[in-house]
Amino acid sequence: MKWFKRTYVSIVFVCIVVGFLTPVSYAKPPSDRCILLKAQVANKDDYETLVKMDIDIWEFQQDGVIGRVTDNERKLIQENGFVVEIITEDVYEYLEKIRKEQISLFAEPTSAKYHSYDEVIADFKALEVSGVAQTYIIGSTHEGRDILAIKISDNPSEDENEPGALFLGCHHALEWISVEVPYYLAHYLVNNYEADLEVKRLIDNCEIWVVPIVNPDGYVYTWTTDRLWRKNRRDNGNGTFGVDLNRNYGYMWGLSGSSGNPSNWNYRGPSAFSEPETQAIRDLILASEFRITMSYHSYGQLLYWPWGYTFDPCPDDAPMSAMSYNMKELIQEISGSIYTLWAEWKEKFLVSGDTGDWPYGELGIYSFGTELRPETADQGGPVLPEGQILPTCEENLPVALYLISLSVADGGIDNINTGLTYGSLQFAVNDANDGDEILIQPGVYHESVYFLDKRLTLRSIDPNDPNLAASTVVNGYHRGSAVTTSGTGDEPCVLAGLTIIGEAVGVSCCDASPMIVHCTVESNGPNVIEFWEGYEPTIIDCNILGDVVQVNDPRIIAYWKLDEAEGMVVKDSAGENDGYALGDPIWQPDSGQVDGALQLDGVDDYVVTGAAPNPEKESYSVLAWIKGGAPGQVVVSQMGKANWLGADPSEGFLMTELTMAGRNSCSLASEAVITDGNWHRIGFVWDGSYRRLYVDGVVVAEDVQDNLDISVNGLYIGTGEAMEAGTYWSGLIDDVRIYNRAVKP
Repeated sequence: MKWFKRTYVSIVFVCIVVGFLTPVSYAKPPSDRCILLKAQVANKDDYETLVKMDIDIWEFQQDGVIGRVTDNERKLIQENGFVVEIITEDVYEYLEKIRKEQISLFAEPTSAKYHSYDEVIADFKALEVSGVAQTYIIGSTHEGRDILAIKISDNPSEDENEPGALFLGCHHALEWISVEVPYYLAHYLVNNYEADLEVKRLIDNCEIWVVPIVNPDGYVYTWTTDRLWRKNRRDNGNGTFGVDLNRNYGYMWGLSGSSGNPSNWNYRGPSAFSEPETQAIRDLILASEFRITMSYHSYGQLLYWPWGYTFDPCPDDAPMSAMSYNMKELIQEISGSIYTLWAEWKEKFLVSGDTGDWPYGELGIYSFGTELRPETADQGGPVLPEGQILPTCEENLPVALYLISLSVADGGIDNINTGLTYGSLQFAVNDANDGDEILIQPGVYHESVYFLDKRLTLRSIDPNDPNLAASTVVNGYHRGSAVTTSGTGDEPCVLAGLTIIGEAVGVSCCDASPMIVHCTVESNGPNVIEFWEGYEPTIIDCNILGDVVQVNDPRIIAYWKLDEAEGMVVKDSAGENDGYALGDPIWQPDSGQVDGALQLDGVDDYVVTGAAPNPEKESYSVLAWIKGGAPGQVVVSQMGKANWLGADPSEGFLMTELTMAGRNSCSLASEAVITDGNWHRIGFVWDGSYRRLYVDGVVVAEDVQDNLDISVNGLYIGTGEAMEAGTYWSGLIDDVRIYNRAVKP
C-alpha cells in the first residue's frame, strides 16, 4: 500500500493547475424555506415522524434532526410536540458567514475553487490529449444538457472487455464537493499515468469511468438561481419541479425514505428510472463490466453500502463492510478525518431507490457511497467552504485508488478453471464456481476474504514449498477474520500453502468445515481459528500460532437440535428456551437429517417451548427439516398467535401465517408440496420488507410486508397455534432454528 502514501505528495500539483477560478456568490431562491432548525428527538419513532413531514432534512443526530424549513413547516413541527432550536432565520447568510470564517483560518487564500458545469466539460475534453482518456455523452437532460462521462484506460476508445470501476458525483445539485472529488480523481489518474508505475498498472488493467455531474440541470440551477436546490429540473406539471435522482433507481423503488409528493425534497419521480439522468447511469452500467461503483454525496463523513431500503444486511455485507473499514483507515491515515461506517452509525435511516441498491441488487456489483465533508451543519453542511475542497479530495483519493485496485484484471490472482484473472481475492471468490481453484502469486494481499457459500480451493502456486507459503500472505484488514468459510455441500473448502494473518481471528469456520494444509495462521487476538459447532476444520501440517476454539453461531437466537435419545426435555442449545416433549413422541437419535430427529404421531404429540419473540421491524428467519406430514398440519406455531410454518389444508403446500397485525393481513402460500414423504428443508425468512418461503434452498413464494405482528408467546413444535385436531404433525421434525436476521436456508 506504499503507493497510496506516494499519491499524497503529488496531488497538490493537480489542484493548483486546475484550481484558479473566480469565487462564486450563493444564489438565493424565490423561496421562503430559509429557516435552519434542530428538532429534538427522544426515540426512533420521533425520527420517523419528522421524515414523514417531508421537511428538507440535512442531518440526523443522536438527539435531534436538523432541517431547512419554511415558517409554516416550523409551526407544524412544534404543533406535533417537538422542541425546536432555531439555528438561523436565513440559511443563506448563515452559510456565507461560515464560508468567510473558513477563509480566515488560512494564512493564504486557497487556490482550489468549485468548477462550473461548462468548466468541467471543457477540462475533461482537454484530458483527451493524454491518450488515456476519452469523453462520452451518455445521455441528455430535460433541459437538453449533455451528461458527460470520461473513460480512463490505456485504450479508452476501445472496448477491451476489461473489468471496470465507476465513480459518480452530483446526484444532488447542491452537493458541489461531490463534483470535485471525482473531477480530482480523473485529473490525478491522467496526470500520473507516465510518472507512477502503480497508476499505470491500474489504468492498463481496468476501465475507469467518471461521471462528475449526474445532475447537470440541477447543478447549473444552483449556480444561477438557488444554491440549495437538490433535485433535477423535471417539470412535474403541477407548479413544482424536480425529482430526487437518488430515489429514482429501479431496485425497491418507492419504499421507505422516498416521497410520492412532487413538492418534497426526496420526491422519487412518477416511476422507477423515469428520469434521463438515472437512465443514462443505468445504461452505462448495463453496457460495462463494473466490479465497483462509488457515488459521492455530502455531507456527514459517512461510508455506506447496500442495503438502503432496509436495515437488514445484504448477502455480501461482510466483505463490503470489510472493504469499507479499509476505506475508513485510508482516509484517517491521510488526514486524520474520521468517516463513520454505516453499520456503526446510530442515526441511520432508510433510503429506497438509491444509486447503490440497484447495481448491487440487480447485477451483484459491489456499490458504495460516501458522504463527504463536513461532519456537521455548523461547518457548512452541504455547502462546503472552498478551503475544504483540497483536503476532501486528498483524503478520498486513496479510497478511489484502492477500489480501482480491487477491480483490475491481472492482479496476481488466477482462477485456473475459468482462466480469469483478478486484483481482488474477494472478487475471484465471488465469480468462482463450486470446486474451482484460485491460484495466488506471491505477495501481500490486504483483504478479508469471505467464501460466501462457495466450496473452493485457495492456494499458493506451490503449497508444498514453505518459502512460497511464507511469501503468499492474506493479511486481513477487517476487525474480524482474515478468511471466513461458509456454505453447504459435500466437498470442503481448502486453504493451502498460505500465510493467513487476521486482525482478531485468522480463519473463521462458519457453516463449513475447511481443510487447512501447509499454512501458517496467526492473528492479533488469542483465537487464531474459530469454528461453529459441528464445523471443526481439518488441519494438516500447519503452523497455528494461537488457539483453535469452538464459538456460538451469533445469528441464532434459538436452536432445537432434537437430537436427544430419551426424556421430556428438549434442549435449546443457543438460548434459554428449553422445551418439553408432550404426548408420546419417539426420539430417533440416528434417523434425522442432521443427526437425530423427533417422530410425532399426528394425534397428540408436540413440543412446547419458552417464549421466543418474533420482531416487529427487524429481520427474522425460522428453519426446520421435516419429513412426512399431511395437508393442514403445522411444523412451528406461536401459541395463540400464528402458524409459522405448515402445510396448507388442501394440497400440502408450504405456507405461513406470520404477518402484520390488522384485518388487512394475509397468509403467504406457495405451490411447493412438503408432505410427499421426503426430507425437506423449509423456511420462513423476512428481511424487513419481503416475506419469503423456502423449500430446499429455493424461494417458492414471496411478497412485501412492512412489519410483523410482534409476540413473545411460547412456541409449539408439531402442532398449530390453537392445538386443533388435524394440525398435529405426523412425521419427523429435525433441527429447528430461529435467526435474528434474514438467512438463506
